[in-house]
Amino acid sequence: MTRAGAPAAIGSPRARWRRRVLALAAISALGLASVACMRKPASPPDVDPGAGAAALKLVLRPIEVDLTAAPGVRLLRASAMTAASPAFGGFSAIEVSDDGARIVAISDAGSWLSGALRREDGLITALVADGWGPLHDASGAVQPDEGRDAEGLALGPDGALMVSFERDHRVSRYAASVGAERVLRRFGPEAGFGANSGFEALAMRPDGALLAILEAPRDDDLAQRALIIDASGSGSGLESVREIEIAKPLGLRIVGADIDAEGRLWVVERGFTLIGGFFFELAVLAPEGTGYGPRRFLGRVQGAGADNAEGLAVWRDADGATRLLVVSDDNFMPFQRNILYEFAVDAP
Repeated sequence: MTRAGAPAAIGSPRARWRRRVLALAAISALGLASVACMRKPASPPDVDPGAGAAALKLVLRPIEVDLTAAPGVRLLRASAMTAASPAFGGFSAIEVSDDGARIVAISDAGSWLSGALRREDGLITALVADGWGPLHDASGAVQPDEGRDAEGLALGPDGALMVSFERDHRVSRYAASVGAERVLRRFGPEAGFGANSGFEALAMRPDGALLAILEAPRDDDLAQRALIIDASGSGSGLESVREIEIAKPLGLRIVGADIDAEGRLWVVERGFTLIGGFFFELAVLAPEGTGYGPRRFLGRVQGAGADNAEGLAVWRDADGATRLLVVSDDNFMPFQRNILYEFAVDAP
């Protein structure tokens, strides 16, 4: 299998090629950090979630996408999501029900959205929002600005929302979307996270532990740090936390993840270039030992329809295909879009 879009420098030494790619990645990372650090809009109104969702007037508009995929991987549909509120957007993570009928998503501006997916011939035609509102802190108040940078989402077996945050680095539990926050683990300066390089992706493992993937790579840029965290948590720090590494391509970052019933880790990896803008790849890693084995490339979206992909969720359809829902974060910028993609990976 040939991986589309892989960089090449014909006639150049590998070391020189590597330095150039790393330099471009560093410049690109600075650009992404600048966007990420921009002030987010105010949280949505803290009103009845159903009334908040009804006021959104959420619309899906299908778009064209350039996909280069491995055999058996298909894009089913991609749609730009628009709504009436300026607080709508910034989606950084998504989860889907086992039957693919419902989703919940979170925004890095500290809000959540839930709704039902309408389908025709298996393809998503509409998202009917039935809940929208701000995340709350431990006191039940709307999350303050310094604590609302939500990046990762996982669903507990009881339906609770597990959310990871950057800047104020922590993993928290919400018994319900409108409930108060319960911090499972908080990580201070001793953990060595960068301000904008904390928990970018979160996934629930079959053993009930949480896999929290850190955005910052290792020095060789070919792996990302991840922590396996006891989901029962005591809110206290680094004890009972195990660290592993997850393989990834040069110049990309794992930004969204989900784990299926077989324990396979599905990831979306984002890249950015000054000339081409955002692109992303999909991959899967099988469990191996105490971590995960080699990465298997599934597809790349680059060019038409590519945007700032950040969240991924997995479900299995009636035909046995694994479906991947990916959501992009518009950073509340007019030249970006919140896009909902759905891919199918045929059963082996």
